[in-house]
Amino acid sequence: MSVEASIESIDALHEEDRLEAALAMADDALGQHPGDAGLLLRKARLLGALDRGDEAMDMYERQRVTLLATRPRTPHHWQEAGFSLYEQAHLARRLGRGPESRALILEAVARLGSIALPAAWYEAADWAWEDGEHDVAGRLYHDAMFKAGECFDRQIQPIVERLRSLGEEHSHHWVWTALMRASLPEADDPDQQSHARAIAAMYERTGGLPAALRIRARVREYAGDLEGAAADLDAYMAQVPDPRAQVWRVLLDYKMGQPVDLEGIRWTEHRKLGGGDYYSAGCEFAEVVELLKEREGLYTNTIDLARVSAVEGEAYELGAARFEHYFATGEGGPLDAEPHIYAMLCNNLAINGYYRQERFAEAIPWHEKGWAVSPFWEQYHGRLSCQTRSGQWAGAVESWKVLNHTFGSQWPAEQLADEVAWAYDQLEQPAQVLEVLAHCNAQANTPLQELIADISAETRRVALMALAAKAAAKLGQRPRVEQITRELLASDRLSEGLCQHLAQAWRLLGDEAQAERCAQALNTPAAEQPALPDGHAPDVATMLGWTELLALNDGYAVLRLQPEASGWQFELRKNGESEIGNQPIYVQIRQGNHETDGDSPAPVPTWHLGVLSEQPGIFGRLRGKGSSQRLCLAHSPTGHAPPAEWKDIPPTQLPPVWPELQRRVAEANAAWQQLTGSITVERIVATIEKLHSLGVDHSRDINLGTCRIGPNINDAGATWVSLTIDRKLDTDPTLPDLAYDPYHFIYQVVPATDSTAAYPIYGLQDGAGSGRHIEPGDAALARAASQLFERAIKRLDRWARAAAQ
Repeated sequence: MSVEASIESIDALHEEDRLEAALAMADDALGQHPGDAGLLLRKARLLGALDRGDEAMDMYERQRVTLLATRPRTPHHWQEAGFSLYEQAHLARRLGRGPESRALILEAVARLGSIALPAAWYEAADWAWEDGEHDVAGRLYHDAMFKAGECFDRQIQPIVERLRSLGEEHSHHWVWTALMRASLPEADDPDQQSHARAIAAMYERTGGLPAALRIRARVREYAGDLEGAAADLDAYMAQVPDPRAQVWRVLLDYKMGQPVDLEGIRWTEHRKLGGGDYYSAGCEFAEVVELLKEREGLYTNTIDLARVSAVEGEAYELGAARFEHYFATGEGGPLDAEPHIYAMLCNNLAINGYYRQERFAEAIPWHEKGWAVSPFWEQYHGRLSCQTRSGQWAGAVESWKVLNHTFGSQWPAEQLADEVAWAYDQLEQPAQVLEVLAHCNAQANTPLQELIADISAETRRVALMALAAKAAAKLGQRPRVEQITRELLASDRLSEGLCQHLAQAWRLLGDEAQAERCAQALNTPAAEQPALPDGHAPDVATMLGWTELLALNDGYAVLRLQPEASGWQFELRKNGESEIGNQPIYVQIRQGNHETDGDSPAPVPTWHLGVLSEQPGIFGRLRGKGSSQRLCLAHSPTGHAPPAEWKDIPPTQLPPVWPELQRRVAEANAAWQQLTGSITVERIVATIEKLHSLGVDHSRDINLGTCRIGPNINDAGATWVSLTIDRKLDTDPTLPDLAYDPYHFIYQVVPATDSTAAYPIYGLQDGAGSGRHIEPGDAALARAASQLFERAIKRLDRWARAAAQ
């Protein structure tokens, strides 16, 4: 019979109280499997139940020696030893061996960890109290209330009664400290002041134990004495290297309105600290990060979040070292002993120490370590994400299959569906992409159009649909492509990346017209461009018409057109003094985007093409002749002053740039008309008011999925809407979510003065921090500013409707 079958039979006989038969079966099984720790444990229990105490005590010892000699030794071996010690301690207590029972249960607590059996902590304290070891019991009660996995009122009340039974005159410092902990109120208790006074009085009886100082700091914080709490916490940290206290101290600074420097925290390695201390510190650190994100708008982009997450990851690294040293040697305390906490630490370390730093391949082993100890779905969720981001496509598929096999429908498969579809896409397995879509459709409870409240889910859904469109196209399933296209094009979650995926799907089907329709789906209609003359030579009428351009009459008076593929740069001005005289309109033409270098600008051949207005001479005026306009062209081989370098040349010697110049001027003016006609002062103000109605204050923003948008105001009273687009994610929703290339579009209202009306200006700041005004000559940027604003407002309107429901 196998060991497992034998154990099952022995346990059944034990439950039926057939102890002698169970013991005989245990002996038989041990004859076949003499070194099995599970069988030895059953025999020890049976011997104890049969009142063969000394034999049982020896058997427990033998069982643990066998257990811990097993190789490879796993983290769970020590915890299994803890359960054995716990049973043996109860047996020793029943046999009247008080000191031995206390030693055994203390070792059991150390081996069991903090959450496996919280009752053991309280029992250890009870036994010490019953045996007159009051200070030992006080410390155990204190530790149980702080460190065990649960601490409820039903447990605290009898502890308080027991501690108070010693009266008011005793000098057991740990008893007073435990009573302080048991008297600590909830944070929302309305009578914090009286609690603070009571705990302060108890503190005077603790002999200044650091643990008591920490408790007084907490109740002072609850009572609103933040400076007193900070002073107590500083004194506590000077004696105890508690990493959680460092996080708490930063939080006190924040509450007192002082500068907060989370990134300045440096964790300390100390032999008295357990792996659980570092795990808890990391988790509390993460809570402070979330608080600052929510209240202060900090760490909202992946670059800032990566920096602060690296600090969190360092705490987990120290904790992992403590856990792994304990698992290898057994040296450590109860906060090193819990395998499940170690598994959770591995998951957090993989995410914050490696994933957020884009060290994806290095994160995978930590997810695997955690899974091996305590397999919860988040471990392989992280593993799959890291595998897709490091190009381990087959590994990602394996993680997906393991998750579905292990958890069935009991895990949120839709969170990873787009990623495994991405892996299948890279493996050229389109049928499997469609299987993933079907799997998620069967589990999804919310249609795409209702997902606005869950940005992450919506982003993943549309990415999966885009990949499914390509897969269906590869398999020739045109109706499926049509269905997905209809749904995505109707969604205000549409992005450039999605448009390109849909276009690619239609190109795979050979339908270029549909592909172009999808590719251009986000482009709002541009303002009508003026018809271009047929001629290829400059003419006066065309150039004089440019004096009416909005781009030259909107406060800028200059139209700068930076080089395109041809390399020609144009700068158009009106009513200006040029090198060849005063002209109603002229353009400077040069090749390349050349910058001057101090007092020694590089020589750049330059042409000035303009319209020169000439007055008639005296005899012409006498004959009634009016002014005339003619084209004039001047050339300089260097482009430098003085004007003597400039030579008049015939217009026929102008380089062949006239068609490009006409096109560029028309495009720039049309883009500027589109932007200024759409994004007006009134519309910017209305958007700010809508954001305020949604509870978004100045200098804050909300994440709409496609962008972040928020209102702002400066000291001069200028108000603006900031619109942040992550251009990498907007380009391709299947890119890693750590891809980050933020562009901040600014739509600002300059307030009215006594002499001028309010007017808008537009700006752009990229992720590197360099900013500039959007000017009429930048047609592409002006169009982008207009189109992205339209998309954001469409999205914001839907967001507001959802919030009102």
